[in-house]
Amino acid sequence: MSKIGSIDKNMAVNLVGEDSTLTWYDPLLPPFRLSGFHWYKQDKALNRLPKSSFDEIEKVNQKVNRLATNTAGGQIAFKTNSTKLCIKVKLPCRSNMSTMTPAGQSGFDCYMSYNSSPFYFEAVTAFDASKAEYEVVLFENRGTEDKEILLNFPLYNGVDEVSLALDSSAYICEPSEFEVKNPIVFYGTSITQGGCASRPGMAYTNIISRRLNANHLNLGFSGNAFGEIELANTINLIDSPSCIIIDFEGNGGLNGMLEKNLYQLIERIRTVHSNTPILVVSRFPYQPETHSQKALDRRTELREFQRQTVNQFREKGDQSIYFLNGSTLLGDDFAECSVDTVHPTDLGFMRMADKLTPIIKAMANNETPNCDE
Repeated sequence: MSKIGSIDKNMAVNLVGEDSTLTWYDPLLPPFRLSGFHWYKQDKALNRLPKSSFDEIEKVNQKVNRLATNTAGGQIAFKTNSTKLCIKVKLPCRSNMSTMTPAGQSGFDCYMSYNSSPFYFEAVTAFDASKAEYEVVLFENRGTEDKEILLNFPLYNGVDEVSLALDSSAYICEPSEFEVKNPIVFYGTSITQGGCASRPGMAYTNIISRRLNANHLNLGFSGNAFGEIELANTINLIDSPSCIIIDFEGNGGLNGMLEKNLYQLIERIRTVHSNTPILVVSRFPYQPETHSQKALDRRTELREFQRQTVNQFREKGDQSIYFLNGSTLLGDDFAECSVDTVHPTDLGFMRMADKLTPIIKAMANNETPNCDE
């Protein structure tokens, strides 16, 4: 059977080839802005956790350290007048997920802004998923107008090497400053990490970051978010986060770790970030609950536990902690928002972002969010 790219050119891989009009750059160096890797300057690694925490975390959950090499939430931003942009990437492994696209797992996607307009989606890396490296054209023939570029890193793979090619005659300079400079910290499960967005920019954390022009750190650990105190210790290494979102019921609710760890997780965070706004989010419904009263009752029980935990802190005078009922995130047709009855599609992530954006914006501005159900 013929490859689809030979039948439909829009499905073909757009290879760079030999092009003497291009110059290759290392986007991990200035004037490119690298974000989402809070400890990159000290560790020189595309890792979501600091090397200083590895030993401590390894003792309680070594899988978290491995997942931290996935580059979810990482971004490259810059300004240029280049008419063309190409990317070359080397991955540690090939794409291999059954319910997630290769572009979401291992690809980059590109957003563009002209004259400070909102970012719009421009392109995604279309590559041969059977290989662990690719070199593709993201855009070409776009004119020499000034443009701001935002690239999102892969959600479920690491990146060993990345380089960008632009017109040799083009300028490159720093992007516009973040409006929310101190990072918004998201701690959670595979859903926080971005499973199963079709491409990186559709993970709800990236959507919110883009809408708010916000620096952020994605601490989503697929299948391994249990609220260990060691993760609180790592969060406490972050200087002045704008706000912290805690959403690990999807993992911790299955093995009792949510009930065991939630209070002490928050309590430990408060030893350093005493006034930082915190939002605790309960899990949204899963389709199996429609025919399992036991599953529905358990989610209801865990939702109320989280609400009561937040209320305990508020009753002690902590007025910067809030609770959001996750049942409100997706709407009545929540089953249509899932790829596998659990993980959101792009539709699900967009609905999550719609609900969470105004709440997180308020917290980042030290305002009281509206979390009414």
